[in-house]
Amino acid sequence: MDPTDPLCIVPARGTSPGLPKKHFKQLAGKPVLAHTVETGLSCPGIEEVLVTTEDEALAELAREHGARAPFLRPERLATDALLYEVVAHAVEQVRGERPVTAATPIVVLQPNVPFRRVADVELAIERFRGGHEAVISVAEERRFFWRAQEGTSGTNGDTEDGGRLEPRFDERALRADLEPFYRETGSINVTSTALLERGTRVGETPGYVVTDRLSSLAIDGVVDLWLAERLSQGPRVVFRVDGGGNRGLGHVSRCLTLAAELERTLRAAPTFVCRADYPAGIAAIRDAGREVQVVDPDERDPLAPVTAMDPALVFLDVLDTDPERVRQLHRTAAAVVNLEDLAGGPESADLVVNALYEPELVEGGDNHLAGAEYFVLREEFRDRPLEVPETAEHGLLTFGGSDPAGLSALAVEAVAGDGREYRLVRGPDFDDSDLDAALAGAPNVTAVTDPEMGAVMEWADFAVCSGGRTAYELAATGTPTLVLAQNDREHERMAALGERGVVSYLGDGRGMSAGGLRTAIDDLAADRERRRELAERAREFVDGAGTRRILDAVHEALLG
Repeated sequence: MDPTDPLCIVPARGTSPGLPKKHFKQLAGKPVLAHTVETGLSCPGIEEVLVTTEDEALAELAREHGARAPFLRPERLATDALLYEVVAHAVEQVRGERPVTAATPIVVLQPNVPFRRVADVELAIERFRGGHEAVISVAEERRFFWRAQEGTSGTNGDTEDGGRLEPRFDERALRADLEPFYRETGSINVTSTALLERGTRVGETPGYVVTDRLSSLAIDGVVDLWLAERLSQGPRVVFRVDGGGNRGLGHVSRCLTLAAELERTLRAAPTFVCRADYPAGIAAIRDAGREVQVVDPDERDPLAPVTAMDPALVFLDVLDTDPERVRQLHRTAAAVVNLEDLAGGPESADLVVNALYEPELVEGGDNHLAGAEYFVLREEFRDRPLEVPETAEHGLLTFGGSDPAGLSALAVEAVAGDGREYRLVRGPDFDDSDLDAALAGAPNVTAVTDPEMGAVMEWADFAVCSGGRTAYELAATGTPTLVLAQNDREHERMAALGERGVVSYLGDGRGMSAGGLRTAIDDLAADRERRRELAERAREFVDGAGTRRILDAVHEALLG
């Protein structure tokens, strides 16, 4: 084990005066302590969680949930000891088992904070490694704080005349304009042996991570436990999305990815609402085990079923929305997030995410999140090895679920008999007449339906695609890609990516000839250096963290 690997310590007492046996109490079907242990074990880089306690029953409970508890605290550290003393003792107990130096991030997670986020723990470790001697978690407070005037308050905050207060703010203002104060939450503390040896775990000027309200909730009494139990059920989240046919399934897959992460981080159980005339999308959602409410396509108000659910959070992934209907929805939902929306609805949304448009292409306000940094990437496209072979023998051809411009037939004609092997992804809504004729004359092209796209991209040495989400997924896998636009929107987006060197953009596919496309493919296949440059820039452009960035913004909208 490397000395710079984190040492995660959870200090847990067997009992406490505010809520006896609180770490044993059940919360969302598991002991309170288990939530913190599981969060620690979910953090990349943390190999084990060490629980320090004086209570053998609590130590055994920790072991049942995956933690180590190899010793019991001595009596002198069982009740009124300061936390740094408990942590320092635990560090000394493990020194013989692993290296612990001044560079070791000692991650202290208080067990009474069940909803902390893995991302916040990771960020605290990162900031410690960036040069901070200690990092703590804090909650930002923008409120009208007062303090008792000197000499006017007694031991109970009262004097004979009732005492007087003086403000900690300069003037009455909007809460958002108040000076922020930061309250230490106790959820996360990354410290060092150097600080512990000086009799502290925080120091005088620690770094900090601002957490949301849910992440900073501490269980110190029975009311806190009741509140935590209610919060553990998660908010009501609804996805209004249509996909399949001429709209493609990318909308649905994006929402399913977001739903899975919301279920993990907010303990939500999202519901989907879809129009009946998009059966492929409905089937995909049901196949993923999600609840779907199907609405009549002739429904006068397509958002009425969403409003009736009284949601806390709504995602609208239906392209251009009607501003008045979004405004009405916003009156009943706590937060509304529009995905890929360039119409009037964004004016009333809390957030608008247009990942397929770079910021310079979007005219939006402060509620707009634009660009590939917000692209929602499915797990199958993550962490693929970046390999650029000397010769390009395998090509992928893919043009969406319906290929309205007929680019598949054009591409098959272009590559027929060129000496390379190709796989063509055949969408569920293709017009097959021209394509079947082209395939008959191209024995080096194999048509596949509903493949595991991540595996196909890994097989391919290069790709030819249209300008939808697949271009971004190919970028994430580092697959050198030639792009043909199918419509004006794709042209605008892909021209911007071509200028950045993320893809090789060939222009509007509706004006491309088979001979011109064949020449472009031959040139790319023969130029390894160009393929390498495209692959590296593409991987940098779509880094796979878009889902987290979107949900961070959602957390701020809901819980900030």
